[in-house]
Amino acid sequence: MMPWLLDMWWHDVCFMHWRVDAEIVTRALPPAVLLDRFDGDAWLSVVPFWMSDVRPRFTPTLPGFARVPELNLRTYVSLGAQRGVWFFSLDAASRIAVESARVLTALPYFNARIETSERDGTIAYSSVRADTRAAAAGTLAATYTPHGEIRTATTGSLDAFLHERYRFYSQRGSKLLTARIRHEPWSLQAVTTTIESNTLGDLIGHPLAPTPDYATFARRLHVQATTTARAAARE
Repeated sequence: MMPWLLDMWWHDVCFMHWRVDAEIVTRALPPAVLLDRFDGDAWLSVVPFWMSDVRPRFTPTLPGFARVPELNLRTYVSLGAQRGVWFFSLDAASRIAVESARVLTALPYFNARIETSERDGTIAYSSVRADTRAAAAGTLAATYTPHGEIRTATTGSLDAFLHERYRFYSQRGSKLLTARIRHEPWSLQAVTTTIESNTLGDLIGHPLAPTPDYATFARRLHVQATTTARAAARE
């Protein structure tokens, strides 16, 4: 078992979820990875947030990692009995974070110009991919306002399916890799979203509608992770 070596906080996490065409998403996955469904539906999610205090365990925050905005496009998969997340893209506004994550995790991180701000409880988020390694341009311009009571996911619910996953998969060449994260259950709220531009789905040939089918928000979460991905196996 890999040790927990990376420590960080995630902030202002907005999960925007779409029901999607399972055939299109499956074509973008490695053959060994199975697309998960909830009540027959496959899901694709756009997740803007920002990280703080990213550091190896027992050390101070690394230079350039005090505040790192990130944006990802993800779906939900399993390998054998192990459920996890598959990331199609991860955009970050830190070149050192992008390059180190690519080496350590084999995740498809890309450099991006990201701006985020909050006013009167509404968060504005703007990201433009700026990386020639990406097969498609990726942009997001959105605002979102959390509201309502805070809840945790109940077992067997859509919230649990979409949020409570503690493993991700990636690929380096023909080799499938996995790494783990751990944290307390998500403290979720309802959120109202307004999307002006979103081209992230174009990367896998699945443009997304202007309004997500479902959206949630979490203000803050402490996360630990393994720093390197290892070979994945069915368990």
